[in-house]
Amino acid sequence: MKNLDRDRGRSSGGPVRSRSLPSRGDAIGERRIVRGEADERPQELPTLATLLGVSAEWREEPRALVVSRLSTEKCVGDSIDFALGLVEARGGSVRVIGDGPSRRRLRDAYRDRPVSFDGHVSDRWAVAMAMRSADLLVNLGPVETFGLVTLEAMACGAPVVVRDRGGSRELVDSTVGWCLSDEDLENRAFAEQVFGRRRSSMSHSAAERASHHTWDAVADVMIGSRDRVHVR
Repeated sequence: MKNLDRDRGRSSGGPVRSRSLPSRGDAIGERRIVRGEADERPQELPTLATLLGVSAEWREEPRALVVSRLSTEKCVGDSIDFALGLVEARGGSVRVIGDGPSRRRLRDAYRDRPVSFDGHVSDRWAVAMAMRSADLLVNLGPVETFGLVTLEAMACGAPVVVRDRGGSRELVDSTVGWCLSDEDLENRAFAEQVFGRRRSSMSHSAAERASHHTWDAVADVMIGSRDRVHVR
C-alpha cells in the first residue's frame, strides 16, 4: 500500500477552504477515495439500494474486508483472524487489500482458509467499491494515528470493527460498528452480536457520521486544540 499511503498523505485540494459548511462529497474519507486526479469519477458513491450486487442487509455468506499496509505494526493477522471468526462458519470469506513486507508470510499462513490477497490496488475507485460491497471492514491496527481507512469505509457505508486503541476509536460508536477491547476480541459469541443487528441502519449511520469529518471541521478541531494549548 506504499503508493496509496503516499497518496493519502498528500493534500488533495490545496489549502483548507473557507469555513462554509462543505457538501457530503467533501467528507475526508469519501472525497479522498472517490475522486480521481481529474474528477473523472462520480462525485458521490451510489446508494446501497442502487449498487448492483450489494445487499443492504447481511449476506448469507458474509464478506469481510481488511485494507492495510501488510507490515508488523499494523497487526493485520489480528484483523484477518477476527474477520474469519465472524464469517468463516457462515460460509463467508475475507478479502485483503494492501501490500507490504508481511504479504508472503500472511499468504502462506492463510493458504488453506477463505482469504484472498489482492495486493496493492492503485485505483481508488476500485478500493471504494470494495469497501461499499463488503459486509463490514475489520481494522484492528492498535497504532492508527487517525484511522483514515476506517473513515473511508464508513463514508462508503460499511459497518466497521476497530480496536479501542489508536485514532479509529474516536471515529466509531455503537451506531456504526464496534470498538473492541483485547478482551472483546476473545469473545467467541461476538459474531451473534454482529449479525443480530440491522446492517442497513449501521450503513446509513456510518455514511452520515463520516460526512461530518470535513476538512473544515477537522481543521477547526486542530486549531482549537492549538489555541487551548497556547493559552495555557
